[in-house]
Amino acid sequence: SFPVKIRLPSLTLALTAAAVAGHLLPGVADWLQYDRAAIGRGEVWRFFTGHLAHFGANHLAWDIAAFLALGAAAERESPSRCRNALLLAVVAIGPIVWLAQPQFAFYRGLSGLASALFGLLAGSLLTRRQRLPAIAGSLALAGFAAKCLFEIATAQTVFATGTGYAPVPLAHLIGLGAGLVAALRRDERDTPTLA
Repeated sequence: SFPVKIRLPSLTLALTAAAVAGHLLPGVADWLQYDRAAIGRGEVWRFFTGHLAHFGANHLAWDIAAFLALGAAAERESPSRCRNALLLAVVAIGPIVWLAQPQFAFYRGLSGLASALFGLLAGSLLTRRQRLPAIAGSLALAGFAAKCLFEIATAQTVFATGTGYAPVPLAHLIGLGAGLVAALRRDERDTPTLA
């Protein structure tokens, strides 16, 4: 028998651990969150660290469940494209929400980054140029669009529950776009492990 080589999704696990720490350590979530007023005072790190803060245990649990599942699949598919998707999403989401949606004083959660991983995986299916993966990728994107439309129309989250926060579908759409961009970019260092 041949030894089975298991590659842990190290980036996914590291970001998940940081989000859990941000939730459990007193005061850390408030320091990490996207806070429009604080950013206006020069605390620009909040553009990028808000992804690691959450509005409660339910919010954290839903985000981590999605992020772990999507991250494990994305890192298995292509570690470099996964990294690129997450980096692009981290850099883009906060500033674009700042410019386009001034009504949001606060933003927290991994859902924008999970959306980037979703976009990467759906985009990877579309780039395979086979009928069944293309249909699956298209259906996944249609479902994602329906979720965002529901959140826009109702101002309610589809999965997480809690009080004191509203969904930010724009962050999810930016994340999705970052993932799709990363899916279209080929990297010679990638060695696909999925058929």
